[in-house]
Amino acid sequence: MLKEIENIRSEGIYLGLPFVKKLVGREYKGLWELRVRFGSNYIRIIYFLR
Repeated sequence: MLKEIENIRSEGIYLGLPFVKKLVGREYKGLWELRVRFGSNYIRIIYFLR
């Protein structure tokens, strides 16, 4: 998972799918999700950029 976090640090929002996705909806404004694959499952971590 640290590798994926480092990718966000270096690439930001330009990393794109399937690694990061902007959350849609007024209540989610400014939130993104990091998608980390573990076997056949994905772990999703919600984060924001300042």
